[in-house]
Amino acid sequence: MNQRISVYMRSALRQVLLVSAFSVIQWVSYNVIMSIVAFFHFRLDHGLNIINEWVFDNGWEIVMMTKVISTYLFLKFILVVSIQRKPFKHLFFTGILFPGREVLISLAGFIFFFIFAGGGELEPASKGNFLRAAVIYAGVSVYYLTDIFVLLAIQKMYPIREKYRLMLSPVLALIIVLISRKIFPFAKGMDSLVFSNLVLSQVLIGWRRHNWTLPGIFVLALLSPAAVLLGLDPIAGEEFSLFVLSEKIGGAIYFAIVLLSASYLYYKRKTDEKSLLI
Repeated sequence: MNQRISVYMRSALRQVLLVSAFSVIQWVSYNVIMSIVAFFHFRLDHGLNIINEWVFDNGWEIVMMTKVISTYLFLKFILVVSIQRKPFKHLFFTGILFPGREVLISLAGFIFFFIFAGGGELEPASKGNFLRAAVIYAGVSVYYLTDIFVLLAIQKMYPIREKYRLMLSPVLALIIVLISRKIFPFAKGMDSLVFSNLVLSQVLIGWRRHNWTLPGIFVLALLSPAAVLLGLDPIAGEEFSLFVLSEKIGGAIYFAIVLLSASYLYYKRKTDEKSLLI
């Protein structure tokens, strides 16, 4: 028993170290990109204020470049030991899992409680535009999906039992959020809401079997539209949102909604398993 726990602890430690290594790669990639940006701005005799404004206005473009480059380099490194001839392709296709009714109900409940907690009313913000909305949607999607693929690869490489995986998920989410705040200093909304989203994404990654499609649906159908429409934008906050909720949702309430959604999923799975045994 103790030996088994020791194996799980070693796998958990490897997961923490690999997530930290991924963050270091992001930091290096970001600094390389920003060095190139600063070089051209200085060539045009732009001051620091102009550069900072440009960085904020193009924040999602910088984040997307950083995340895509870092994810490619990291997965290239971690999957080099894979026995598969085409590890990227294998990770993609083996990670496809069609959602069950309980997942759709859970996400629908998430949307309902989210809007209810926000006062149930939308107020127009009229700061955004179609092009900006498209960039935000793409940026949020890339931000979360790259993390999802990295976490999926790590969990498949060093699997641990479900209860330990659930205990570890807040730790990994916290590492990602804290280091992301350091890497992207211009990010206004890199807070507890992003932490909660990453926790629920990890729950969905391991739902029934390792997959990327269920957290992908969560991102593409909920988080990205919410960033565009309601200002849940990790980079700009409500700066370019089309609408805002009548009441601001606190981090604790948002995490409670995430916890409720995850609890329903596991309750439903337990009841399904019991019904199969009868």
